[in-house]
Amino acid sequence: MAAVEDTHWWYGALHVLIGDAIRSRSARGRTILDAGCGTGAVLAQLDHAGTSIGIDLSPDALQFCQQRGLHALVRGDVNALPFPADTFDIVISSSVLYHQWVIDVGAAVREGKDRSG
Repeated sequence: MAAVEDTHWWYGALHVLIGDAIRSRSARGRTILDAGCGTGAVLAQLDHAGTSIGIDLSPDALQFCQQRGLHALVRGDVNALPFPADTFDIVISSSVLYHQWVIDVGAAVREGKDRSG
């Protein structure tokens, strides 16, 4: 993923859509969670919008994030987010819910909703 995320058309289009959605919700100054941040391309894009934090279960993914210069990172599971309720104004979880590590999609979605109020 890290090798193609900045150049593949799929990721490019996805990142534009996420960026447009964030901007349309006046995200400046808001706290944003990228739940399942992967190698950090979306998280890097959010850096200008507000306070952004990335969480991922994979230490390899978080290492790629660090190589991008990202440091607001937490190793954790989207099934049990390690944040109090109402911590985030916006939660993004792109290309995550289909993953084999997400045992209960409904619970993961509720977990993100609970954290964003």
